[in-house]
Amino acid sequence: MIDLITLNECKIHLTIRETDQTNDLLLQQLIKQVSALIRIKTRKEFIIQEDIIEYVTPLELSQYISVKQTPISKITYLKEDLTALIENTDFFASYSNGMIKRSGSSLWTTTDRGVEIKYDAGEAVPEGLKMITADWVGIISGLKKKTYITGEGIETAVTLTTLPDWITTGLRNYTRPLI
Repeated sequence: MIDLITLNECKIHLTIRETDQTNDLLLQQLIKQVSALIRIKTRKEFIIQEDIIEYVTPLELSQYISVKQTPISKITYLKEDLTALIENTDFFASYSNGMIKRSGSSLWTTTDRGVEIKYDAGEAVPEGLKMITADWVGIISGLKKKTYITGEGIETAVTLTTLPDWITTGLRNYTRPLI
């Protein structure tokens, strides 16, 4: 399973210099653990699989075919009997469920391996979720600081030791509902 953020992204968010390697091992371990916890809490896998090539052979004449990996994040090309087709002209794709409809009243070929599609699938990690991951790692590691101005006008920094409400609330925005 992939980490939801890189070590460098985490260090930038926590304002740790890239050249400071003091806590790199700890941060890498916590990134893995927090990423796993977030995947469990959100019930989502954030993995982009690139350059998937599938050959589709509809069993019968149909306007619809589907790909195996969803959601589709990008279609590189789609060919029917070696002829390149144009998206939104020759076919329409539902990226969320992987269904691809032939345009108009056209039907897909039933030639063996007659439809070839190259695409990327999966869901990229949203920037907001990367921030939640970095903050959670920072809190667990003791490296997340909160700066505020005291009543006397003095700037003070404290180390956060508990998860703020915004993290748990923010996670709900990325959680896949139970079916």
